Amino acid sequence: MASGAIDEMVRWGATNGVSFDSKKTEVMHFSRSKLRTAPAVRHGDIEKHPEPALRWLGIWLDSRLSFRIHVEKWATKAQAVAYHLRGLTNTKHGPQPAAVRSAVRACVEPVLLYGAEAWYPGTTRPQWSQPTKDLSSSNQHLIQRMTKAMNQSMRAILPVWKTTPIAALHRE
Repeated sequence: MASGAIDEMVRWGATNGVSFDSKKTEVMHFSRSKLRTAPAVRHGDIEKHPEPALRWLGIWLDSRLSFRIHVEKWATKAQAVAYHLRGLTNTKHGPQPAAVRSAVRACVEPVLLYGAEAWYPGTTRPQWSQPTKDLSSSNQHLIQRMTKAMNQSMRAILPVWKTTPIAALHRE
């Protein structure tokens, strides 16, 4: 079925002067449940197999649209930047907290929050069967992963010891 749609697309492109490069074709089957089989799709003479995740405009998509891979990759990048900033600061010597805060706002937060509009519906989301009723958002595990990078950023901003509780960092 998908191979037929690709053939139709290629025919349309030939009549309208548009060419589709089969080397750049990516295949992904989206499903709420785990796919038992993932059939390949033919594009011309090349057979394309679905990939576990693919990246479009910096947003990582998987077959269930869970965005777990996306959050893992971007949170890891943000946490690396936070670690570098933390290495520059010290409890006794180092840059002013306001300067480090500006660096966190400019370097860590944009990386950490990249693409959040695509996967985060807010604290509640509409229920599919009854759109007028709200459910709690089911992606708290993604928020927890992002919280680790934010906590490292707060430790970089404030001149505190490693054993300082997180609640105290939020208060400051």
